[in-house]
Amino acid sequence: MAIESKKHLVICLGNPGNDYKDTRHNAGFIFANFVREKCGFSPWQKSLPGKGEVSKGQINGNDIFILKPHTFMNNSGEVVKPMLREIGENVNIIVAHDDLDIAIGKFKLSHARGSGGHNGVESMISFMNGKDFSRIRIGISPIDEEGLIRRPTDKNKESFVLKNFSTKEREKLNNSLNNLVEAFIIMVEKGIDEAMNKFN
Repeated sequence: MAIESKKHLVICLGNPGNDYKDTRHNAGFIFANFVREKCGFSPWQKSLPGKGEVSKGQINGNDIFILKPHTFMNNSGEVVKPMLREIGENVNIIVAHDDLDIAIGKFKLSHARGSGGHNGVESMISFMNGKDFSRIRIGISPIDEEGLIRRPTDKNKESFVLKNFSTKEREKLNNSLNNLVEAFIIMVEKGIDEAMNKFN
């Protein structure tokens, strides 16, 4: 799917506040902070009073808006329409979030898929009345000695995603972020299909 729009809204999901800063559920925020610094975008500024903070920049002529919602994960979709009113129409939307089905240090790209049980993505689908957006899915699950993903049970899922990464896990995540930024830039410049072909 080629990208014609020159505006890209990247909604990075997480929970606001220091208590959640380094938790697995905040992988989207961790990506947001990394890409802002790596690409030299503007400092975080309050946007949508009480609803989030935004950083702005450009990639090869494309206007980029990185948004960290402050609505808490389950209500992430509330930010979409107010933000679109602020930046205008004809905007390509990308959502970055944690994913339990992917190992720490890995990521996958997708477009127009279901939520996979992720409450933040479910909120986005609800408020956007559909799934017509791209996703950056950031792995947060550990792997066992055989290299298999150790996904938490449904019973333990909520407590698991609110735990901090271990030091080694955070190193794995940090090491993957450069590749993730490269994938993001290709999404912006050439479209989701080309990015998926290269990185998935």
